[in-house]
Amino acid sequence: MWGFMYELFYRTEVNVICLFLLAWVTYHLVASQDQQTKNIIFKRVMISSVLILVLETIQFLIDGHTGKWFFILNYFLSFTYLIFNGVMAYYWFVYTVYLVTTKEKLRTILEWTAALSVILFVLILVASVFTKTVFYIDGETNTFVTGSLYFIQAMLTYGLFTSAAFIALMAVIRKQKLMFSLGTVFVVFVCMPCAGGIVHWIFPKAKVIWQLLAMGQLLVVCDYKFSLVSIDALTSMNNRRSFNSRITQIANEEFFEVKPTLFMMDINLFKEINDGFGHPEGDAALTQTARLLKNVFSKSDAFLSRFGGDEFCVLYNCLDAETVKQRVYKAFDEYNQISGKPYLLSISIGYAQLVGTGKGAIDSMLKRADQDLYTEKNLAHKMLDGTIKK
Repeated sequence: MWGFMYELFYRTEVNVICLFLLAWVTYHLVASQDQQTKNIIFKRVMISSVLILVLETIQFLIDGHTGKWFFILNYFLSFTYLIFNGVMAYYWFVYTVYLVTTKEKLRTILEWTAALSVILFVLILVASVFTKTVFYIDGETNTFVTGSLYFIQAMLTYGLFTSAAFIALMAVIRKQKLMFSLGTVFVVFVCMPCAGGIVHWIFPKAKVIWQLLAMGQLLVVCDYKFSLVSIDALTSMNNRRSFNSRITQIANEEFFEVKPTLFMMDINLFKEINDGFGHPEGDAALTQTARLLKNVFSKSDAFLSRFGGDEFCVLYNCLDAETVKQRVYKAFDEYNQISGKPYLLSISIGYAQLVGTGKGAIDSMLKRADQDLYTEKNLAHKMLDGTIKK
């Protein structure tokens, strides 16, 4: 009796608390406009966690209730739950990879290796519906029964978690510069998954891995929020203080696989938009500029910020800055063709790559980018001939 009451408490009350917190954070993450690749992956980690906890809770409540519909529902929930075990482990592994390494080729290889393993497991799981090799639902008692190949699910899930933990541990040992503190990385990406796996190995019925990972995700979100000095309220981009913090971090780094390039941007004739169409339209121009920049850099790890007024800055580790610059110009040209606005929204861009290390190198990069922006702005104003009207 006490064992059942304990399991009921663990599987429902604890899950509901984790669900409430995760769902609240997930909602705000999904609603945000941050479209950096690793942040999109983290959103998928959160969504997968919510679905797993929902499925696990419902599955526990109906397990053992006999009847045709309970049997069908239990089979469907168990099948879906096992799939999301693999999906969650996959996204957790990929997120760890994106967090630790910037090497695109290595990321792609690891991502596809993990994806293929999950796809293989799903195929085995589909076959198990007919062969009962992974699991089946007992028709008389309506309870979940493991098959002879159920261990594959555990190997896949904990294999990906263990691989992610090893990658994170190597980053901690190397004292690698990451977007989170090394303490958070060690606790969330190493300790919690390993602790969940060990507890599950010793006590098979105590599946605490998902609750521990839920707490880990909340720690990641808190650490991330604390790491942001502040966000610009109008554009939802990093503000000047956040930019200065990021610049200071770069100044202290000694090794870059690809040197960061600073892009300084300024809206052309912004005063004309404010004076001619009103400040609300000026605000709309600023938010649209931010939106276009986010779209251009959506699949990169670029650091975007509103520097102040109508100025924006992007820090991006790229090999061809001129190509990036032209890509931004093209985005604004395409927008103006379909915007329906009575004015042209355009920007000028200056850029400079970091040369050397330390504060002197940062100051030099800022100065060179600003000078390049000044040159670009003069050319743009001559082309526009002092007017932004179409």
